[in-house]
Amino acid sequence: MVKIIKLVAFILIAMVSVCDLYAQDARTLINEGNQLSSNRDYNGAIEKYKAALNLDANNITAKYQLGFALNAAGKGQDAIPYLQEAAKSDNSNAIKSSAFGLLGSIYDRAGQPKLAIINYTEALKLDSASYALQYGLGLAYFRDHQYDDAERLAVKALSLDRSAAPSMRLYALVTFHQNKRTPALLGLLSFLWMDPNGTHAAEANENIQHIIDGGVLKPDPGTQPIRLSAANAALNAAISKAVNNVAQQKPSASDLFALQLKNILTALNQQANGQIGGSAFGTQLLSFYSKLAQSSHISAFAHYIKQGISKTDAAWVANHPQQISALKEWVKNAGQPNLQ
Repeated sequence: MVKIIKLVAFILIAMVSVCDLYAQDARTLINEGNQLSSNRDYNGAIEKYKAALNLDANNITAKYQLGFALNAAGKGQDAIPYLQEAAKSDNSNAIKSSAFGLLGSIYDRAGQPKLAIINYTEALKLDSASYALQYGLGLAYFRDHQYDDAERLAVKALSLDRSAAPSMRLYALVTFHQNKRTPALLGLLSFLWMDPNGTHAAEANENIQHIIDGGVLKPDPGTQPIRLSAANAALNAAISKAVNNVAQQKPSASDLFALQLKNILTALNQQANGQIGGSAFGTQLLSFYSKLAQSSHISAFAHYIKQGISKTDAAWVANHPQQISALKEWVKNAGQPNLQ
């Protein structure tokens, strides 16, 4: 009997030793995978994480890292089951939040905004101060045509990072799609100030021209036309009136855009009496741009934000460094709107 007890004890010790060895080997493989992943060798990392899971099938860290690497390698759908297990685990909030966030991103790219919204929302419960999650959720709301929520999340993301051009573009787009042309214009101007030569510069300039021309976006398929508040309708009318007033002055082509901006921004401030109802953020933007309209820098600003689509404006910017430096100094001293 004593021998049997000793034999059982020996077997148990051996089993524990083997399990410890497997766990150590799994951790080593995960660390090796992490190094490969940090060097963007995602396929090599994937093999390491899979090998770790062969040794330790319940290792949540390996599952999360495998999901991350698969997504980074362009295999988002393959990543979903691993990230779902990581998100639902008892692991750290950091891993769970990241897993939910990655799932949100994958579903968004796959054209499934409702699932993206669900996962981003869960991620934000664990990490409410994340700019990336706030922006991701706002983008998912936008793709799902929930523009009020998208606008709210865009402003929230900007409150976390006021220099983030993607969130400013999102704010401009969601207000544009609601035919609220004043906040859309202010957002587009801000986006182009942040990123005048980026990949979305042409789109932003085209949207500004659409607003100046008085165009209205068609309703999304299957939706009813947007009903504007009286205040927003009046602001839209103020834009059209200001544009018409400029046309009557018959300015030169080189002065046209600057004069349009000056008149529009001045007219909007007068019409709104310095306030955009229900939108503290929009009011702050309007205050900033109404000051710019009355400054001597509005012409330089007009050239600066069009440099990405116009060789003429790009040349003007290159040939007038003093005016551009003075504009940037004015913006710095005027202070960006308080986005909190």
